[in-house]
Amino acid sequence: MAKCLKTVICILFLISLSACGANQEHTANSDTEATPEKQEYDLQTEKAAASIPSQKEMSQEMDLEEKKDAVLQIQVQDGNHTIIFELNDSPAARSLYDQLPLTVEVQDYSTNEKIFYPPENLDTENAVEGGGPAGSLAYFSPWGNVVMYYSDYGPYNGLYHLGNAVSGSEWIAELTGTLEIQKFVET
Repeated sequence: MAKCLKTVICILFLISLSACGANQEHTANSDTEATPEKQEYDLQTEKAAASIPSQKEMSQEMDLEEKKDAVLQIQVQDGNHTIIFELNDSPAARSLYDQLPLTVEVQDYSTNEKIFYPPENLDTENAVEGGGPAGSLAYFSPWGNVVMYYSDYGPYNGLYHLGNAVSGSEWIAELTGTLEIQKFVET
């Protein structure tokens, strides 16, 4: 009876070992063999990961949106006066903004304007010619100068409106000497 019991125990022990080995083999194979369900899950996971924009892409998209929505303002200063202009959404205004900061000499011209020359011509493609009220900023393309008006002005061939003063327009007529022109960001 003891022999029989030993034999049964040995058989049960061998069966349990073979069952454990089979289970390990199945687990090992399940990692390397992809079932159709696992393949579909992996494919969906890859597609989902590919469709999620990276942090860099999201940051670039936000920067573009901010630039589209941002109001472009510039600050014009001589030794005694400060004027803030808000630029319109024209290529000419953008190309002036992109050249800043500038240090230029201001000049009197005519009876209603002060002018300065940016280092590069402004982009007038698709820009609209026109006149405007006192406190306007414009670009006269034939001469390549930017005009700050201290009284109203009418349309003129080659004259493009860039924006309007939002503060300090009363000082345009008083500007003299060297101007410091820079991008203005309200704080």
